[in-house]
Amino acid sequence: MPFGPVDVSKQLPKTNCGECGHPSCLASATQVVGFGYDLANCPHLDLRAREELGAIVTAQRENGVLVKRPSHQITREHLREKITRCDFAASVRGLGAKYVREGEVETLRLLYFGR
Repeated sequence: MPFGPVDVSKQLPKTNCGECGHPSCLASATQVVGFGYDLANCPHLDLRAREELGAIVTAQRENGVLVKRPSHQITREHLREKITRCDFAASVRGLGAKYVREGEVETLRLLYFGR
């Protein structure tokens, strides 16, 4: 069973002081689990607990468990998947673009403001 944000939050001091940079201990725990936020930023967490939690979360993250991806990464992957099906050379006329191929790289150059 994955060690999630609620599990990490239960190990935090529950002061919701904001000294770590997050509004609550649960918000901080969510960042720790999903995005690898450093537990050392919690000034109220003792070194032993920090090391134990850190080891658990790091092991999970290394195995891809509960790892969150930034939205720009998700969007980029989605667009990359969609664009692989596009025929750039056939799209030129309808877009008013210029087709350029340099080796394996296909590019459409679009005019903006006449440039």
